[in-house]
Amino acid sequence: KYFFICFYLFLFPFKVAISMDVVTKGNIQISSAWSRPTVNLKLPGSAYLSIKNFGSKNDSLTAVETPIAKKAELHNHIIEKGIMKMRRISIIDLPPNSTTTLKPGGIHIMLFKLNKMLEVGQKFPLNLTFKRAGNIEIMANVVKDSTRILELNKKNNKTHTH
Repeated sequence: KYFFICFYLFLFPFKVAISMDVVTKGNIQISSAWSRPTVNLKLPGSAYLSIKNFGSKNDSLTAVETPIAKKAELHNHIIEKGIMKMRRISIIDLPPNSTTTLKPGGIHIMLFKLNKMLEVGQKFPLNLTFKRAGNIEIMANVVKDSTRILELNKKNNKTHTH
């Protein structure tokens, strides 16, 4: 009995990390939406996900909203004079037949003025607006360790990645 309880407790965190939503609308598929827990409401949060464009035409992510923050913005990290800086971007291009991964240290979603702390195990909606595909909502999971999620993205995304 003790063995089965320990085995279940060992597997449960992986179930949370790999049971990500996948949402498809038209030629766009969103998957693996996640965020880290926050430690202070004064600091912004961030969200990450993968976007597959199965179509033969470009699309672009133009906006994001979520009820957990007063403002959500698209951001990218750039290196300027040897210093990494974050910059707001207006769109994320999604070339045809490719996958774009929003990840730490790259393109991502910033969540400003959070309404509440993000805690491990929570889910929250991200409402994404695309030029061609329109509006798509996906649930983002708050996870402590994103290693398993990033491994799954690498394994599943064998096409073009940003």
